[in-house]
Amino acid sequence: RQAFMSSAAFSDLKEVQNGKEILASLSAEEVERSYIRSLSASQSWAASGGKSGASFARTEDGRFVVKSISRTELQMFLDCAPAYFEYLTKAFFHGLPTVLCKIVGVYQIGYHNRVTGKRTMEQVAVMQNIFFERKISKVFDLKGSLRGRFTQQLKVD
Repeated sequence: RQAFMSSAAFSDLKEVQNGKEILASLSAEEVERSYIRSLSASQSWAASGGKSGASFARTEDGRFVVKSISRTELQMFLDCAPAYFEYLTKAFFHGLPTVLCKIVGVYQIGYHNRVTGKRTMEQVAVMQNIFFERKISKVFDLKGSLRGRFTQQLKVD
């Protein structure tokens, strides 16, 4: 996770050296703590444009987006994960641009209602919020189909 999280995702941990913002030397434990702190406070988010009907949440600090995924989507991700992380690792360490979202965690969460005895399982993917600390003037929904794919115009001040 430490390598894939951009400096923008750790704005509270940046320092300035020689006029450039860089990440402070962070241990893996500090990165994990910051990640957990972000995930501990999130709110439901009505993301628009998606056809899947999935529910979304955004962490209160704005760094991450949490998307509910089906078991099928979870399995598809697990099947593709080795190639996905190999690609992102190459892009990251060679400074290559990529349009793939950075998935930093995939979890299966279990709930048990002791009163009713009902057990529920939910799968979620945690991704970096690509809009975090950026001023966005245009948004494009890049999918494999043009059919029924529209986005609202953003008003730029």
